[in-house]
Amino acid sequence: MIGDKERLQHMIEACDTIMSFGSNSWDRKTYLAAERCIEILGEASRHLSDHIKQSCGDVIWQDIIGMRNIIAHEYFRTQDPIIYRVSVKYVPVLREQLIDLIKKLELPS
Repeated sequence: MIGDKERLQHMIEACDTIMSFGSNSWDRKTYLAAERCIEILGEASRHLSDHIKQSCGDVIWQDIIGMRNIIAHEYFRTQDPIIYRVSVKYVPVLREQLIDLIKKLELPS
């Protein structure tokens, strides 16, 4: 079974992947890759323990999960400008929050 620390690490890796795309000239493959990483962020968030989610009230857990649900179940509603804005504006902030959360909780492996 995957624990909270491993899920948080998966989320940081997804953030790192998105951030590696930069902010210039995204093509269709980049948007699709970012969508997949956002799905990972949402799915991992959904399975975190309530204790972890309550420990970091600054993270908008329900919005992350909701975005994943839209991508997975209502793909026709996703728009490239929204994926881009989330990726460039919110993912770097989320990454820092996740790193701070791991440090704060000093989660065991």
